Amino acid sequence: FSPDGSRIVVVKNDPDTDGRDIWTYDIATGKSTAITSDAPQDSAPIWSPDGTQIAYVSDRENTHGIFRRAANGSGTEELIYTHTSGATIILTDWSVDGRFICFWAGETMYVLPLSGERKPIELGRERGGRFSPDSRWLAFSSNQSGRFQIYVKNLEEATRASANGSAPPAVQVSNDAAVGGISWTRDGKELFFLSTQ
Repeated sequence: FSPDGSRIVVVKNDPDTDGRDIWTYDIATGKSTAITSDAPQDSAPIWSPDGTQIAYVSDRENTHGIFRRAANGSGTEELIYTHTSGATIILTDWSVDGRFICFWAGETMYVLPLSGERKPIELGRERGGRFSPDSRWLAFSSNQSGRFQIYVKNLEEATRASANGSAPPAVQVSNDAAVGGISWTRDGKELFFLSTQ
């Protein structure tokens, strides 16, 4: 859903061409808008915090890149980042302050700054990262305890620890096996997530 809840972004499959494109739909009217309409396979769309842009992953010449485009379909797309490891990228969130995009590739979670060199910050063997409403915390799932649980870490501390080559500190939130589907309450005091229990 868009930040204001009025639209939804989806990956639309074309059974005739086997293509995958990004579309938005207005919930009240059903009006659709194509964000992409190209040959490359597009996936993992997320909204910018102000609802004016869509970021998505596109597979071009066997290299996954993160692109963004206006949510009304106007203008041209912009390449934000190219991931050279060959692993598939899954975008999971765009911070409310607009500074970072969270994604995971293979077994590793990253935070990508949207300014400067746009060099991704490696945060560990984690996935499903979701920023808190104040953009200070990152919730995610990890099986570092032997089975998947939900954890949170302070984004500033995690970024500093990653730069120093140390393991960013994290606090376990769930008590039973948890598989993801993470979302924060609007006040940032609680988390919802899916559990296998």
